[in-house]
Amino acid sequence: MNKIEELIGYGREKGCSDIHLTFGSEPVMRCAGELVTLKGYGVMNDEALIECADLVLKGAGSKSTGGENLEDLDVCYETKEGSRNRVNIYRQQNHVTLAIRLLKEHIPTIEELNLPEGIRELTSLRQGLVLVNGPAGSGKSTALAAMIHEINMNFARHIITVENPTEYRHANRKSIVNQREVGTDVSSFAQGIRSALKEDADVILAGALQDTETILAALTAAETGHLVFSALHIAGAEESVSYMVDLFPQHHQQQIKARLNASLKAVVSRQFLADGNKSSRNTVVTVRN
Repeated sequence: MNKIEELIGYGREKGCSDIHLTFGSEPVMRCAGELVTLKGYGVMNDEALIECADLVLKGAGSKSTGGENLEDLDVCYETKEGSRNRVNIYRQQNHVTLAIRLLKEHIPTIEELNLPEGIRELTSLRQGLVLVNGPAGSGKSTALAAMIHEINMNFARHIITVENPTEYRHANRKSIVNQREVGTDVSSFAQGIRSALKEDADVILAGALQDTETILAALTAAETGHLVFSALHIAGAEESVSYMVDLFPQHHQQQIKARLNASLKAVVSRQFLADGNKSSRNTVVTVRN
């Protein structure tokens, strides 16, 4: 068993959510929200980190390697046991570093996530833009997966997802679900959204609205009769709108405000809450009439 498989297997056995491999430190795992050092494994050096990165990239089918030319990469690594894991490989202080998210094999339902009942109502919409926002690790991707699952189980729709990487695999139920990965199946989020307009999509999931090109593509899709879901790393409904508008040149901002006003149906905000020594998540739904 290679090092990555061993670490992922141990992390899953202990119920951890993330693994961090950093130069000069032993592996660190996030379990029950807390960072815990894996004692006895050994301090990670450049050789070990590059080996881990190469194992992940090879397993993900990437042509990149963990050498000096490595830039930030997001890939989905599937173990021999079939578990899927999102891996971000990046450099810090000229050392390769890995952040591994241990994805759950089961797609959680709206009930299992204790999401507000208003979330279910959003899945029955036929068109418009629905945003899920919140800080990193707040469960945006999981909430989006639950919403797509709800549509898949209850409506006959053609769903196209554009993700980087694909985190949850949806089997066809009442809907048809086609999942595209940025860098493998399509060049960008924007391109994936534009392509979906030609592919008879009813519902489009774009993993993130991270630039003006993607925002414009999402707005066009929403305006032309599609239901579009996406995520933002911004907290709050008003803050999300302001963030998107501010990305555009000032002479275009009024037009973008008007388009958002017409297309934005709801903002679902995921928040961390402190509960003694544990952290929990709260969800606030802002629906626009």
